[in-house]
This record gives sequence, structure tokens and C-alpha cells, in this order.
Amino acid sequence: MPRQTRADASPAGALKGATGIFLLATMVALGALAATAMASWKVLLQYQLQSVRCDLDTILFTRDVVAGRNVGMEGRVRCIDRREFDFKRESANEKFRFRLCEPVLS
Repeated sequence: MPRQTRADASPAGALKGATGIFLLATMVALGALAATAMASWKVLLQYQLQSVRCDLDTILFTRDVVAGRNVGMEGRVRCIDRREFDFKRESANEKFRFRLCEPVLS
């Protein structure tokens, strides 16, 4: 009977394969968790925009704002009726504040 010489035929090779599968599953789960976390602030933003009678069309930009231990967020959105609002929140557990972007007259 011929001897198996492949690395994956040994117990150590099987362990490497199992470890690779575990790492892959962990990375997929973390990616899904990050996507869920990102989606949650968008859903909250869309819901809170109803207070200014805005149906969200596009999020134009966002950025994280670090102030001490707090990480806030600010950005700009466009409504279906083409109005634009700046939004801001100081930390993740606060409501968004909105300011209508008005044209500058010169």
C-alpha cells in the first residue's frame, strides 16, 4: 500500500484546513456585522429626516468627527425634492441635527 505524503493527509494538515475554514467564517461574520452597523445609522438618519419632511434621495457625503472620546458624524443629504440638508450628531447615541442648505446670494 502506498504511503500518503501529502501534508493535508496528516492530522496537522487537517488542523490547518479547519483553522483556515474557521478564519474564513470569522471574517465573513465580521463583515456582515460591520455592514449591519453601517446600515443602522442610515436607517436612523432616514427615519429622523422625516422630522423636516425629507424623503431621502442620496447621501452626498459623510465623515466621522473625533472629539475626545466621542466619535460623531456629519455629512450632507439630498431629498427627493432636491433640497439638501447638513446633518450632524455628537456621538452614536444622540439624535441627528439638521440644517437646511440655502443658496448664497451675492
